[in-house]
Amino acid sequence: MNRKTRLALIYGGLSGEHHISILTAFSVMRAIDFAKYEIIPFYITKQGYWRSEGKLTAPMSAAEALTFPHIEASETRIHEGLSK
Repeated sequence: MNRKTRLALIYGGLSGEHHISILTAFSVMRAIDFAKYEIIPFYITKQGYWRSEGKLTAPMSAAEALTFPHIEASETRIHEGLSK
């Protein structure tokens, strides 16, 4: 039995490059071989909240979908010391 390698895709964040990070994550996601890798995306909002919806089974169709707009921001925040 072939096991897929689990890969975390972390993007977004507090920086001015937030939107660029989302577009880069979208490009990376589209290039990944889903037959070999299990992708778990983690989006970090501009306010530092993390969102995820579990593993992806196929690439998303639009970069905006990577922000999980249907999910409320969780209470999990980036540690203040890491955001500087």
